[in-house]
Amino acid sequence: HDRGAQRKQFQMTTAEFNEIAKTLLANPKEFERYQPRPEDFALVFRPEYVNDAKKFFEKTFKRATPEDKKSLHPDNEDKTSIKVVSATVEQLKEGSVIDENGLPDDYSDIHKYFNPGLTVVFLEFVSPQGISGFDGFIKLGDHWSWFPKAYDLLED
Repeated sequence: HDRGAQRKQFQMTTAEFNEIAKTLLANPKEFERYQPRPEDFALVFRPEYVNDAKKFFEKTFKRATPEDKKSLHPDNEDKTSIKVVSATVEQLKEGSVIDENGLPDDYSDIHKYFNPGLTVVFLEFVSPQGISGFDGFIKLGDHWSWFPKAYDLLED
């Protein structure tokens, strides 16, 4: 796999996700659209972790009410900047992308649980009130799925 093609793929992923990020910023309820489909778990997680991941994210999404999502959303939309970073599972394993981009340290071990070859997207809304970070967006064929804080699954 040549580096040029890989870089082009990241740019496409990041550019596409920038549009999604603008929608999420304008309407936090849109996060619900990115809940994983039942078949997504086998695409993202290694076989031995698929069932645990399904249970974990079922609980995660049940707990997150629309009000919770509203509280994560910065009020000053016009003063909010969007930062999107994407990294492959292999880059997360290597670690420098985590340090360079201020990604959650917890992602350094995620390669043990995710299938190789995936690109994970991280999103931050930076506003006068602070930073709201969202992680774990993965493009799967024709759609995006959201696996927030997947590293917490490892502790369950």
